[in-house]
Amino acid sequence: MALVCVGRSLNTSQIGLDKAGVLVLPNGMVAVNAKMETNVPGIYAVGDIASKWWLAHVATHQGVVAASNACGVPAEMHYDAVPAVIYTHPEAANVGLNLAQALAQGYQAVVGAFPFQALGKSQAALQTEGFAQIVIDRRTGQVLGAQVVGHEAATLIAQMAIAIANELTVESISETIHAHPTISEAWLEAAYMAQGSPLHLPPKKIRKS
Repeated sequence: MALVCVGRSLNTSQIGLDKAGVLVLPNGMVAVNAKMETNVPGIYAVGDIASKWWLAHVATHQGVVAASNACGVPAEMHYDAVPAVIYTHPEAANVGLNLAQALAQGYQAVVGAFPFQALGKSQAALQTEGFAQIVIDRRTGQVLGAQVVGHEAATLIAQMAIAIANELTVESISETIHAHPTISEAWLEAAYMAQGSPLHLPPKKIRKS
C-alpha cells in the first residue's frame, strides 16, 4: 500500500482574521514577530500558519513562547537549533547548519564524522549502518550543526540540539564523559575527529600539493 500526500493548505481564510485586523500575507501565512505576536497586540499565532518550519515540535515550542508572552513573561522564538527527523530505516536527523551552509555563511567550517560500525554498542546491537557528524567553526570551536543517519538517530539528535541552542563549543562535547558502550559515543568520537585528534580511527592523511 502507498499513501501519497501532496502539499498542505493553510486555514487562515474566512475565519475572521480580517475583522480582527490581523495581517495575513499573500501566501496565507500570518505575520508574527519573535514573540509569536501578530500585528495586533495581544493576538498570537503559532504552528504552520506562522512558521518557516512545519513541524509539530516547533509548533509546540512556539505555543510555549506565545503563552509566556501572553502571561507577561518575555520570551522569544529562535530557529537556529530545530531538529528535523526522517523516520525511515535507518532513521536520519539533522539540526543546525550542514557544511555547505556553514561555509556559505562565512564560517571556517570543518566536519568531524564517525561511523557506527566502529562503535561497540552498534556492533553488539547488530545496528552498524550509519554515521554521526558534527559541523564546527574552526576559529571558535562553536558547534554549528550536526547530522546523523542510523539506529536511534531521532533520539541522538537531541544532544546536538542542546549544544547548538546553547552555543556550546566542540570542546564541550569532547570533554564530556559519555557512557560506554552507547551509541551516543558517536558524538564524542565525531568531536575528536572535528578537532583533528581522532581517538579510535586513524588520522586523515594530509595531501601535499
